[in-house]
Amino acid sequence: MPRFEQIAFFVKYCLSRSQNSDCVCVTVSVTLEPDTAHPDPTLSKGQRQMTYRQSHKNLEASTKRFSVLPCVLSCKEFILGRYYFEVSVENAISWDVGICVEDVLRGFDVKKEPEFGFWTIRICEEDGLAALTCTPTLLHLREKPQLVGVFLDYEAGVVSFYNATSGSHVFTFPKASFWDTLKPFFQVYENTALFLSARIIQRKR
Repeated sequence: MPRFEQIAFFVKYCLSRSQNSDCVCVTVSVTLEPDTAHPDPTLSKGQRQMTYRQSHKNLEASTKRFSVLPCVLSCKEFILGRYYFEVSVENAISWDVGICVEDVLRGFDVKKEPEFGFWTIRICEEDGLAALTCTPTLLHLREKPQLVGVFLDYEAGVVSFYNATSGSHVFTFPKASFWDTLKPFFQVYENTALFLSARIIQRKR
């Protein structure tokens, strides 16, 4: 299936779950926000690639920065509407990808669960793919995603994940009540790199 048709499929599927048939879903270009990045991950000049190198860089102190886990947020903010973005995780061993509230905790007390403002999925060598619900939900898929699609419907309280290569649905979190600005969230582990797609498409159903 051509790439444009894949995205059109995602948008059509997601909008079909809404009562508003005229709503618009925007496929957004996501870049990383250096001021939020933990010192270990290295960000590319274009702010689209994140690689774990355990470099222990001396970065300017910032209350925005994750101080314990190798995480980073996107510059993109979501307040209202429906959005879709993609993350290439090809050959990545361990990662977390999803959406979080902008003002989540960033130190030792961070808990990546919906109750604390995180809606993410994770893959690791030990447990495979899992959705980080209160008790992690193991996801048994035929193939490991190489390109992850993330869909957000702010008003409906929906966060969904897709295998953007095969067009298959991966997981949808239980309906939430969003109360603040949301941002794309990323975490990498040793020997892992994530790359953010630059494709932007706006499409009506």
